[in-house]
Amino acid sequence: MDLSTIKMVVTDMDGTLLNSNHEVSDEFFKLFESLKSKGILFVAASGRQYNSIIDKLHPIKDDIIVIAENGGFAKQRDHEILSTPLNTQFVSEILNKLSKVPNTHPVLCGKHMAYISGESDAFVQKLKEYYTKFEILEELKIVDSEVIKIAIYHFDDSEKYIYPYVKHFEDKLKVKVSVKIGWIYPVLMRIRGLLWKK
Repeated sequence: MDLSTIKMVVTDMDGTLLNSNHEVSDEFFKLFESLKSKGILFVAASGRQYNSIIDKLHPIKDDIIVIAENGGFAKQRDHEILSTPLNTQFVSEILNKLSKVPNTHPVLCGKHMAYISGESDAFVQKLKEYYTKFEILEELKIVDSEVIKIAIYHFDDSEKYIYPYVKHFEDKLKVKVSVKIGWIYPVLMRIRGLLWKK
């Protein structure tokens, strides 16, 4: 294959770069060195938290671009390329709606930290794979950091039990259902054109 015209390679993480054990193959790192030697930039794009992506790709973290939180945050080394925080009014409205829905687990996703309530040990264990840095709070409404994305989880069926309560936000927000792992992602609509889509 002639790689001379390729300038950039962008890949998803889960189900693409990561195997079923959420691991990166050693073969990939060999391939990465080949891309790097040819001046080809590598970009990891995912719904995962920035820190989670960096943990998976730690050996090459200084040589790549990371697009995290479904396109809401992008960074290359110490340079922040893009950050699109949600309006605090939307955050409050969504949390108020979710307070009426049983068995939901919202995650307020910041640039480098996520915030959850600690009501479910099972959810905390599931969260650890996708969010390596998070804080457990008694009340999510006290979070005063920028929120890039709100991820909402339901163990049975997010599309069935959560989506009906948030779909009316679609005129102002981008609402995505990730059926595979049961998450719903409300994200700012104004970055629709920049979003990485599953």
